[in-house]
Amino acid sequence: MSMTETTAPLLKVSGIKKHFPIHSGILMRQTDTVYAVDGIDLEVGRGETIGLVGESGCGKSTLGRTLIRIYEPTSGEVIFNGQPFHKMSRSQLRPHRKDIQMIFQDPYSSLNPRMTIARIVAEPLRVHTDLDRQQRLQKVTQILTKVGLGAWALRRYPHEFSGGQRQRIAIARAIILQPQLIIADEPVSALDVSVQSQILNLMKDIQAEMGMSYLFIAHDLAVVKHMCQTIAVMYLGKIVEYADREQLFSNPLHPYTKALMDAIPVVGEKRLKDRVILGGDVPSPINPPSGCHFHPRCAYAKDICKQKRPEIIGEGHQARCHLVENGKRNYG
Repeated sequence: MSMTETTAPLLKVSGIKKHFPIHSGILMRQTDTVYAVDGIDLEVGRGETIGLVGESGCGKSTLGRTLIRIYEPTSGEVIFNGQPFHKMSRSQLRPHRKDIQMIFQDPYSSLNPRMTIARIVAEPLRVHTDLDRQQRLQKVTQILTKVGLGAWALRRYPHEFSGGQRQRIAIARAIILQPQLIIADEPVSALDVSVQSQILNLMKDIQAEMGMSYLFIAHDLAVVKHMCQTIAVMYLGKIVEYADREQLFSNPLHPYTKALMDAIPVVGEKRLKDRVILGGDVPSPINPPSGCHFHPRCAYAKDICKQKRPEIIGEGHQARCHLVENGKRNYG
């Protein structure tokens, strides 16, 4: 069924995969494959914030970079604003770049240390608009003021700013073209806790004013709960649970999601007796476990979990687990 532009999702991802070949030996033959992103379906609506959460090594950042075509997808489809983003050549992509931007985790490494803040923030305008130098400078000053800085920052360099200020500069660069979608790759994880809430509230204020969508990547569930209406939990290249915020936090279905929530520190409350203690590390994406990828770390794993790979099931609240049926956990 065809959908109008207003009702269609801004971003629709279908079966997207990103595999990295490993070459070794004198002849540099391919000897193995890293299955970093292994079949993701995702939608981001207009003006919506979707959270993507999971431990380090689950493929979250790789997915974000693949969607924006920093990495070329191995297979799958990325439909952005009704256009086949995954099929476009570099020249075809160019006019669409202004509509999809990215905020990176480390605000220092993502800013050119040899460029002034004025040049850094004005760079998207130079590439994508016909504004003259004075017009660009005026626009940059306005955007820097919007993110809590101002004209005083124009002639300075990234090393002269704190981590929070550098992230404000990165946000200014991302929003100066008024994009429709921003992929935020753990934008506050490198910042002090005291600064994180300021940056998160700034991002929410900007979204309310400019109406853009966010794909918000994080490993901190408290941050995701504050920012996102809908949350996708990712483990070893796959989404294992997908639900709106209230459903996910009131009734986590997948054992991995429950373990992440049970790991959140709680002050002044008794811990639940059935809490899941997550041991070990995320397995290597070079040689993922058979069946359910989570079964080596799951306290409730059955024989079927080791033998058969589960499909994601459910309507609205979805989970990829053999131990979940009709929206209920059959474990613990």
